[in-house]
Amino acid sequence: MDGACPYDVFALKDKSKQRSIKPYTENIFKGKVFCGHCGRALHRHRDSRSGKYSFYCLTNQRYNRGGCENGIIYENELLQVIMASLKAQASVLIENKNILAASMQDQTKTAEIAAEIKRLKTYISQNQNFLSSLYENLVNGIISPEEYQTMRRDYGEKISEAVKRIHEVEKQRTTADNEYTRYCEMDRALELLFDSGKFTKEIIDKLISKVVIYKGKRVEITYNFENEFESEVQTNG
Repeated sequence: MDGACPYDVFALKDKSKQRSIKPYTENIFKGKVFCGHCGRALHRHRDSRSGKYSFYCLTNQRYNRGGCENGIIYENELLQVIMASLKAQASVLIENKNILAASMQDQTKTAEIAAEIKRLKTYISQNQNFLSSLYENLVNGIISPEEYQTMRRDYGEKISEAVKRIHEVEKQRTTADNEYTRYCEMDRALELLFDSGKFTKEIIDKLISKVVIYKGKRVEITYNFENEFESEVQTNG
């Protein structure tokens, strides 16, 4: 041998580093997990040895040593708590969805809304006709300038109130439609979760508004649908 190194040591080290570095997984709870003691968002950390992810409060490290007594909770623990809670809460989501569907399919209620809008539009048309004839009555001396101003204001207010009411009724109907669509999307997200057993950021965003962690790994979950009961679960420490 001529003394040359049979392999490139530095190249092997670089390849070894490349093999050992694993990219961080997506934080599906981004912007949703908070400390129950100081209110700050919890930091997501990956252990360099085990590769496990956990959430903990940075108050003691960055802001005020001894200012927060909260501990850590592993991400897999949090996922288990949320899965168990969602299974308990699934009936609430489905019930609310069914209530909305029944309300939207209520023919009597739908007919009443349509009738009210039709009546209001007729009322507006009548008052607009009265309003148009006022100036002619003023010119012909049938009413005085003072009467003209008073009646013009009164008819204008009646028209404005009727238009406002139509907007309110239509907004209520649109809100109900949007709410039903939102519940359908949440129901589909829940079905996907239960079928696959896997959480994604999209599923979390659809179902969960906020997660608060307290000392002892007590978890408080605020869902994007009404809770039947306080969703507080304590994991095994």
